[in-house]
Amino acid sequence: MSQEIFSNPETLPADEELQPARETLADLAALAFWQRLVSVVLFIVAGLLLVALVFPLFVGNEAIGDSLVGLACVGLPGTVLYVLPAVMLVRGAKASADLAAGRGSYALLPFLDSQRSFWKTLGILCAVMFVLWLGMMVIAVVGLTFSMSRM
Repeated sequence: MSQEIFSNPETLPADEELQPARETLADLAALAFWQRLVSVVLFIVAGLLLVALVFPLFVGNEAIGDSLVGLACVGLPGTVLYVLPAVMLVRGAKASADLAAGRGSYALLPFLDSQRSFWKTLGILCAVMFVLWLGMMVIAVVGLTFSMSRM
């Protein structure tokens, strides 16, 4: 990876805009590829999660209520955890590809905005999942303590 992201601004004529260096454009094209690949994998995982949770509903066993609870508690939130970043990665891949295509500073703002929104959303999702995990641990410890004290 190149140390210089943009060409030297002192060598630019007054009427030209700042353009990313060639190595940076290659890195942006590679970034767009990996963003698309990861988004496809996330969409596949979300689809498999939904199929695994909806399949018991069609089998016709007696545990339909359990399947509905699993779908509501795990399936829908789990799908959001995979689909939302996947959609944002698709947006980011388009912005990366636009910037790599040499569209200059006009494509820089959408690229930076897509990166900012992706990482902000991912941070919020991680914080929410941590709080939920912490809540489950507290409930498990309190439940175990309560059940052990009744013995």
